[in-house]
Amino acid sequence: MRLYQLPKYRAFFSATPSCHLTPQGWNRVEADCPAPATLLRLEAFYPGWRAWIGPHQVPIRQAEGMFQSITLPAGQSRVRFVYRPVLVRPAIAVALVALLLWLFLLLAGWRGLPRGERDL
Repeated sequence: MRLYQLPKYRAFFSATPSCHLTPQGWNRVEADCPAPATLLRLEAFYPGWRAWIGPHQVPIRQAEGMFQSITLPAGQSRVRFVYRPVLVRPAIAVALVALLLWLFLLLAGWRGLPRGERDL
């Protein structure tokens, strides 16, 4: 594991060339750029992160060895970052199947009991 220490404080969002950035929290920023620019977000680059500019999903690139960056168009943009781990949906599907199987086995076992033992 590599640990990085920033030499001095840096804003969570920055853009090159300069844009007017208005953060709306950790995962949203409004940008007003006079020309196309690169937005740098000081969040770890990791699979599962997605970014949108307005309704359009845009690719996230790795920057400075560990951070996230996207390309901003000229003009005003609303940027949103969302973390959705890659294996969440398959894990939910497996859990749901296991729950249904457990319920089926529970009901099948309950129905197999003699009538007097069901009323516990």
